[in-house]
Amino acid sequence: MRFLLKETLTQEDLKKGLNNVLIDGFTSQIMVNLTTGTFLISFALILGASTLIIGILSTIPALCQLSQIFGIFLVERIRKRKLITFSFLLLYRVSLLLIAFMPFFIRSDFAILFFMLFLTFRYLFASIGHTAWSSWMHDLIPKNELGRFFGKRQFISSIFILFTSLIAANFIEFWKNNYVEYEIISYSILFFTAFIFGMISLFYIYKVPEPIMNLRENKLKFSKLLLNPLKNKNYKHLLGFLAFWSFGTNLIIPFFVIYLLGTLNFSLTFVVILTIVSQISSLLFLRLWGRLADIYSNKTIFKVCCPLFIICIFLFSLSFIFNNSIFLVLLLIITYLLIGISTSGIVLSTGNIS
Repeated sequence: MRFLLKETLTQEDLKKGLNNVLIDGFTSQIMVNLTTGTFLISFALILGASTLIIGILSTIPALCQLSQIFGIFLVERIRKRKLITFSFLLLYRVSLLLIAFMPFFIRSDFAILFFMLFLTFRYLFASIGHTAWSSWMHDLIPKNELGRFFGKRQFISSIFILFTSLIAANFIEFWKNNYVEYEIISYSILFFTAFIFGMISLFYIYKVPEPIMNLRENKLKFSKLLLNPLKNKNYKHLLGFLAFWSFGTNLIIPFFVIYLLGTLNFSLTFVVILTIVSQISSLLFLRLWGRLADIYSNKTIFKVCCPLFIICIFLFSLSFIFNNSIFLVLLLIITYLLIGISTSGIVLSTGNIS
């Protein structure tokens, strides 16, 4: 394989490259969707994970974000972002393949331990690969098209996610009803399918051209390059917010799934439908938040969406009152609608500010 750099990109190069990025977008999102959230937590529960283990699993993605520092170092040292992206995202996909085959080769006593280990590898490799990918995309895509392009990419990906979520949930339920003693195999099939989609996305990533990185006029030491943004007071406030936000959401969201599946005894399909409700409301409100952010400010969106998300947690805590009635279903639907609305505003504003 050759990872060539291009000094200049023609319009034809750019057009083909952006089409490949779009295809990578929905194929990689299918992979992510099948191996995170409800499906991941459900798989962990079948492997025998306790609530403590689920809590630990929820912290792994946030902790692995620290590896972005190493990703920045590699980008600055090697200056071949396509090579870094491809290499580490390939290792990411291999981690998913190991999880898929894990039930066939690892004793059940050690299954959850290896599950956590392979997940850690997965998030480490993803964090490093995406750091290089982000830098590459910002140089590839014209600045005046960046927001519109990624909005389009996210919209297409979301449509595919909605359909794959329903298909995957129904497949899991079908397998459980017909082959209950081999239920764990259904999750192996799910992760292997995700691996296939991941390899397809990697094929299209390889086809995207990479422009040469611009040389800095005043070359800084890596430590100074890393620490310079921290001198900005507002940036430090943003980092503080993101740290607490990430910790809080990663702590509470996985236990929503456990509560719905274990305590309230809802089916996996119903839980996935709730997630889809959240995704649809997020998609519908994304443009509205964007317009409001332009009229007012991103900070204003934060002030609306953060309290709204806290209200969602309060509403979820009221679910024990209704005891599996139609009112409980309505409460959960409303709660997940509001979760989608609030998180879309927070994600959009965070991206705009950072």
